[in-house]
Amino acid sequence: MKHRFLAAAVALSAAASAHAAHPRFVDFVVGNAHDRGFTQCDAAIRDAFAHAAGDDVRVITFQGEDRSSLRMVAVYGSPGDVVYTEAEFTRAGGRCRYSLNHTIVSNRSCAAEMAALPAFRFENETVGVVFTRNEGGVNRLLIPAGPAACTAIFIRDGDA
Repeated sequence: MKHRFLAAAVALSAAASAHAAHPRFVDFVVGNAHDRGFTQCDAAIRDAFAHAAGDDVRVITFQGEDRSSLRMVAVYGSPGDVVYTEAEFTRAGGRCRYSLNHTIVSNRSCAAEMAALPAFRFENETVGVVFTRNEGGVNRLLIPAGPAACTAIFIRDGDA
């Protein structure tokens, strides 16, 4: 799967670089924020969507009541190789903070997913969900999705 690149990139760095993204996708996401009047967090949005790639992208935005925050839901990739992303951006004191979740469904078991990214260390297991974390502070949850499938959720935050 091509989005294994996303998983590996997230595993290696808590702060992604926008050069790895498809520029058209990143510009589209930033444009959606601008359409909602959210124009002062471009660097944070570019960082959060640094690895968006594939055949298509779709973004849904939700403006906060005080206009200092924006929530984005995005799906990008190719058929059979899709990333679902939720990101929330908040402007405060001249900085933009964000929290970000990338979700990827794999056709491999969670044990295989665990072995595929050794940069993530096992932290705990709760109700069948495996919690891992890398040195950059990125959390990864592995949730079984049947006998031979796994949902991996990568969680990170940042500021710009």
